[in-house]
Amino acid sequence: MEFSWREKDYSYNFKQLPVKTLNNRKLGIDGTTLIKEQSLDDLKKDIIMILLYGSTTEGSEQAGL
Repeated sequence: MEFSWREKDYSYNFKQLPVKTLNNRKLGIDGTTLIKEQSLDDLKKDIIMILLYGSTTEGSEQAGL
């Protein structure tokens, strides 16, 4: 994924995505695992990058809406 932030270009290579199925349990955010301490694994990092990228779009046409 290529993106710009504060006038600088960056690149991020997804480490786990794409995955065949993605759900709350796999991310550790379901009812039973949400209250347990968890490490920040590569799948969570990939999802964080997508969310951060989406949160910085300047218009809905860039967000694919």
